[in-house]
Amino acid sequence: MMWPAVAFGFVATEVTADCAQGLIPFSSCDIVGQDTSLDVCHDDFTATYRYGRRGEIPELYLSEPIETVNYRPWDGHALVGSITFYNGDYAYEVVSGFNSEFSDEGLSHYGWITVLHAGAPLTRFECVLEKVDGVYGSDIYDLKVAAGLTWYGAERGWLPTPDPN
Repeated sequence: MMWPAVAFGFVATEVTADCAQGLIPFSSCDIVGQDTSLDVCHDDFTATYRYGRRGEIPELYLSEPIETVNYRPWDGHALVGSITFYNGDYAYEVVSGFNSEFSDEGLSHYGWITVLHAGAPLTRFECVLEKVDGVYGSDIYDLKVAAGLTWYGAERGWLPTPDPN
């Protein structure tokens, strides 16, 4: 059986991501009801998806070039986005976000992973809700722009940036 594992966007400062040396944490969460976690990491060229028990060999490890990874940034209205990795007929869509209300209890990070087969949803795994004091962002958006791509919204996605000449 293929297990999922990925989250989007931002990593809570308290969460320890299992990223390989030299990779930058993008998102990390523990899976509800499982003794597993998800870590999405990247460098300037590659995004990785790791699912399994922390500190052990992952059950599923995927990587994809920054230029082609299916990354959907925040839409400007909600603090939520996604990143999807593909493995044959399987897709692992990681959705991650933060509540938009700040309170005395802090900010909450939430998310889930939807596993799809041939485009049809198979299952959904929830991330453990985390209270965080702060978050920092990943720079995948900037890396895609540096690779010559422009985000045209959810309907059109990432397309080559038009030549200004």
